[in-house]
Amino acid sequence: MRGLPFGVRRVTVLRRGPYDETWDQIVYEDNRPKPVSKRLKRAERVVRRIAKVNANMAVLYLDEHDKSNRRKRDGWLHDFRRNIRRAQEDAGDHREVLALPEESRRGDRPRIIARYSRRSSAE
Repeated sequence: MRGLPFGVRRVTVLRRGPYDETWDQIVYEDNRPKPVSKRLKRAERVVRRIAKVNANMAVLYLDEHDKSNRRKRDGWLHDFRRNIRRAQEDAGDHREVLALPEESRRGDRPRIIARYSRRSSAE
């Protein structure tokens, strides 16, 4: 947004509806990351990637856990090792952090595209 003084990070406008309800609307927000020192750049990238993989693994494990519970009574315990292995295999395939099941648009299932691309369909 042009014409803003230096150092402005966010512009918020308060709106009012026809029935006296009010809400705030962010018009401009500076989302640029702060500069990282040159020596720490590589380490920061590695740590960020590990954190994304771990977050994805948690979401994928929850999906497998729920599937096992739907199939069989105490199925999560029976399939625990298999579910962990599947989540580990698939976690690194996603560049962005997956949505948690509660945040998904399709009810209680996370949004996953081409999930089992490396495994055969027989398993």
